[in-house]
Amino acid sequence: MLKWLKINFGTLLLSLILSLTVWFIAVNEDDPRVERPLEDPIEIQFEGVPEGYQITNPSARQASVTLLTTQSIWEELSTEDIRLVAEMDGLDQGTYKVTIQPVIARQLVKVANINPESVIVTLEIKETKELPIQVVTLGSPALSYSAEEPLADPQTAIISGPASLVARVVELRAPINLTNRQESLDQLVPITALDEDRLEVDGVQISPETVRVEVQITQQPNYRLVSVIPKIEGQTDLVEAGYLVTEVTVTPQWVTIFSSDPQAFEDLPGYIETVPLNLAGAVDDVEEQLQLNLPPGFSLAFEQSVTVKVDIEPRTNSITINRPLDVRGVSDNLYALLSPDEVSIILTGPAAILNTLQPEEIIVVIDVTDLEPGTYQITPQIIGIPAIIDASGPIPATIQVTISATPLPTSTTDS
Repeated sequence: MLKWLKINFGTLLLSLILSLTVWFIAVNEDDPRVERPLEDPIEIQFEGVPEGYQITNPSARQASVTLLTTQSIWEELSTEDIRLVAEMDGLDQGTYKVTIQPVIARQLVKVANINPESVIVTLEIKETKELPIQVVTLGSPALSYSAEEPLADPQTAIISGPASLVARVVELRAPINLTNRQESLDQLVPITALDEDRLEVDGVQISPETVRVEVQITQQPNYRLVSVIPKIEGQTDLVEAGYLVTEVTVTPQWVTIFSSDPQAFEDLPGYIETVPLNLAGAVDDVEEQLQLNLPPGFSLAFEQSVTVKVDIEPRTNSITINRPLDVRGVSDNLYALLSPDEVSIILTGPAAILNTLQPEEIIVVIDVTDLEPGTYQITPQIIGIPAIIDASGPIPATIQVTISATPLPTSTTDS
């Protein structure tokens, strides 16, 4: 047996290699190996940072990864299967170049490339300090309104981070905008850390991140904000003429009025009317600038024009008219008998137009030009309806027409 193995060992080994090769080719055809970059970069995790230290401005926080694996595994991979670790354990204060180590949660997956392969980091001692919060107001309240001093809660915040960055922070600012404001303010405002040049300092943590700011805004006693009501007249005449008001808008809707006597506001309603706008005779939209009907002793706080816009549409109506049929095109020596000899038409449109419409102006034509004797179904043509009017019909939609060489009862020759 040993002698046989010695003689045939080479042949057996060659057969084994060929079998493995065939198996590898078959497997690779079914599930080929692929080398592809991940679509999204992976966050670099800085682990083992010594207590009391913090990383400052690493040269990279993400890295692109190219993987080598099989097609089936690639289709199931996600970014959660791969971690990129920059190990900081054992390092002291200073700047270091740290190699990025991949950690893969799946088998048969190999990292072909990481870009960048390393990251430059600086370790600094972590420091904290407390500073007052400066609430900064931008703009001014609306005319005739005044704002009290802002109240902040809390009044201080704690900054933490690398010593070099914390040292740069000289002010904590919370900006609020009061431009044209008419109501008191109570909201949470983000806090920003600034250096001596009023530039924001990134890389520090602020606790808390927001401050509650309250600002009381009140109207001065000699001023009052009132709504504007447009006074519209002539609507009855408008309806009788066949038109309707569909919308009335006023701009602005509120105005500020002034009186030298604050007590005068006690008897004043919360609105001011415009001078009358008469719509009699209007057939289209109306837009006008109107004066306000101010009570004695009152004036506008500043120049304000009031524009009133009234949308006007024709009032629609429907009527039904009956019209005889006008036969045209009857050949010489032929006669036409119509059944029926008149039709109904439903007209819909602006009432003002329908009220002046003369039925005689509408002609319903039956054209029998070149027709030989026989019986036909013909669709009438309606002529003379204004474009603004919608017509439904005629009723019936077709007319039976009998053409004959001899006169028929009530038959018609070509007019």
